[in-house]
Amino acid sequence: MRRGSGWWTGPVVAGLLAMLVAPPAHAQPNTLIIGQPTDAESVDPHKVTAVIAAERLYNLYDTLVNLDFDLEKITPGLAETWLVSPDGKTYTFALKKGVKFHSGKPLTAHDVKFTLDRWRDPATASPTKHRIAEVEEILAKDDHTVVLRLKERSNYLLFNLASGFASILNPEAIKKHGANYGTLAVDGTGPFRFKEWVLRDRFVVERNPDYTWGPPMFKNRGPAKLERVVWRIIPEDTTRLFELEKGIGLNVSRWIAFSELPRLRKDPKLRVLEYKVGYVVYLGFNMNKELVQDIRIRKAINHAIKKDDIVNEIFYGLGAPAQGPLSPIVAGQWKDVAKAAYEYNPAKARALLDEAGWKPGPDGIRVKDGKRLKLPVHAIAGYGYPDTLTLIQAQLKDVGIDVEQVLLEEAAIWGRLKAGEHTIMAMGMPHSNPDEILMFYFHSKNRPAPNRFNFVDPKVDQLLEEGRTVADQKRWQEIYTEVQKRVVESAVWAPLWHPDRAMIMSAKVQDLRPHPVYDVGYHKLLDVSVGR
Repeated sequence: MRRGSGWWTGPVVAGLLAMLVAPPAHAQPNTLIIGQPTDAESVDPHKVTAVIAAERLYNLYDTLVNLDFDLEKITPGLAETWLVSPDGKTYTFALKKGVKFHSGKPLTAHDVKFTLDRWRDPATASPTKHRIAEVEEILAKDDHTVVLRLKERSNYLLFNLASGFASILNPEAIKKHGANYGTLAVDGTGPFRFKEWVLRDRFVVERNPDYTWGPPMFKNRGPAKLERVVWRIIPEDTTRLFELEKGIGLNVSRWIAFSELPRLRKDPKLRVLEYKVGYVVYLGFNMNKELVQDIRIRKAINHAIKKDDIVNEIFYGLGAPAQGPLSPIVAGQWKDVAKAAYEYNPAKARALLDEAGWKPGPDGIRVKDGKRLKLPVHAIAGYGYPDTLTLIQAQLKDVGIDVEQVLLEEAAIWGRLKAGEHTIMAMGMPHSNPDEILMFYFHSKNRPAPNRFNFVDPKVDQLLEEGRTVADQKRWQEIYTEVQKRVVESAVWAPLWHPDRAMIMSAKVQDLRPHPVYDVGYHKLLDVSVGR
C-alpha cells in the first residue's frame, strides 16, 4: 500500500511500485536516509506503542512539553509555560502563539482538548491511554489556554505529556480521514511533513519550512536543516551494512550486526556512536495459557537462561544482563534485585520441571500425560530477536524444553499479541520512570494490551495507583521496591538484558543525538545535517 499525497493504490499495485521504484544510487545532499529492518503499523499516536513508530511521531508532531536529554528537566513544547495548583490537581498550560499545522490551520487550545480527550476515550482503544488516566477534565479556557483537572495529584503527568503518544492532532484531519488517519494522511505541527509511505519499503517526510517553535533542548529551533528524512525498510543486515559502507542509499542505521562493530569503529568514512538507553528486553508469559500457568515452568525457564551469553555472544558486550524490570539508569531501582533474581542454574531448572511432572522423553524433550513441553515464542523478525531466540532455544533444550520461534514483521505482531495468541513473547520496553513500564505492563486494567502477560495482582494494582500520587520520596521508593519484588517472585517474565545502543552513520552526518530514555534514535532532527 502506498500512502500519502492524498491518494491510495491497491496492495498489488503497491507491491509492484515497491519493486520498481529503486532507492537512490547515492544519498541526496541534506537528506537523512535511515535503514530499519521493519516498518511501523501507523503514525496515529493513539494507535501505536512501538519505538519505530515513536521515532516518526517526534518528527511529524509536537507535544505540550518535552523531556530533556538529561532525563530530568521538563522543557517547553507547544506549551510555553505551565502552572500547577498547590494541591497538584490542576495544570494550566499557556500555548505558544503562531503555531500552525502542516495544513496551515492555526493551533488552538481546542485542538489540544480534542487530542487528549480522544487519547483517553475508551472508544479510541489506545494502548497508552493509561498515561493520562488521572485526568478528570480538560478545558479550553480560551484559544491559547488549556486546563487539565486531575482526580488526584500525579507524579508522572508531565513525563507522560512529553511522550510521542501525547502528540497534538488536528481534529479536522481526524474527522476527514477517519480510520485512514495515520496511514494515508497525517497533519501535525512538527518539523517535518508527511510526504509518502510505501509500506515495507520507505516512509518519507520533508522539511516544514514554517517551523520555528522547536524545543529549547535543541540548538536549532527551526526550520530543520535537513530537507527530507527517509526511513527505508531493509530486512537484511548485510544489505544495510553494504549501503552504509559504500555510501550508497543509507547514511545511518542503528540496526547493524554487532559482530561488525570492531571493524566499523576503524572505518574513517563512518562514525559509531554508542550510548545507553532506559530499556529492558524480556521473555513474557501469557498467564491465560495453560502451559505457563505453572510457576515451576516459568521459574525453570528463568533459571535455564544464561544471560551473559546473550550479551557477550550476540551483542558483543553492548549492554548488561537484566535482573528485574527497571533499567539501571532509571530511578526507583530495587537495590536487592540482583540477590532475588533467578540465577543461571540449569540443575535447579531440571528439578523444577521434574517436580511439575515433566519427565525427559527419548529425545530429551520433556513429556507429561503424553504431551511434549513445546513452547512457541512470538517475536519481531529483526532487532536481534532471531539470534537471541536461537541461543535461548539451545539453552532451554538443554533442560528439556522445546522452543518454537514464531517470527513476525513488526506491523503484524501487535494484533497477534493483543488477541492473546502468544504463549511466550520476546519483547523490549523503553522507560524513563517506574510508572512508564510497571503500570504499563502489570496493572490488571491494561489487559489484554499492553498487559499482554494477563498478569493480575490486586496488591500490585493498589501499589501502582499509590505510586502515581504519593508525595513522600521514601514511600515512593518503598512502593516501587514492593512492586518489583512481587513481579520477580511471580516469575511472570524472564528479564534478559538491558541493551546499550550503537548507531552507525556516515561521517557526513552531523549533530545527530539520540535520546537516552525513549530509545528514540531520531528524536526531532532539528540540529542534524548531512554534508556532501
